[in-house]
Amino acid sequence: MQLDKEYREFVYDKIKDKIDDSFKEWSYKALDWEFHPIKQNEDLVAVVMSLENEIHVAIDQTYKGRWLSKNVINNILGEKLAMYGSVKTCVAVDNETGKRFVERLGFEADTTNYVLEELNHAR
Repeated sequence: MQLDKEYREFVYDKIKDKIDDSFKEWSYKALDWEFHPIKQNEDLVAVVMSLENEIHVAIDQTYKGRWLSKNVINNILGEKLAMYGSVKTCVAVDNETGKRFVERLGFEADTTNYVLEELNHAR
């Protein structure tokens, strides 16, 4: 599907310097993941990837701090919480901005991930 490829390319562009995989290799590993595009007007500003209760986000940095709405939180996080009871993500050790972001959403650090068990932020 062409749109799916567009979303995969968007995510890969944001992570390619942090991984050793080519686009083809990474794309194969991500076959089972769902891609949730976030658009403002017609611009693709972020993509949320999810696999079961695990999520990750890739953001166009020009929209940093301006891409996340309560609707996105409720639709994606709310759906995953209802389905699995918790949502998890991980943040790079040196990414203080990312850590503050997920903590503001209500995620709490455990030994290897951040875990969200209740959606309070968007209500």
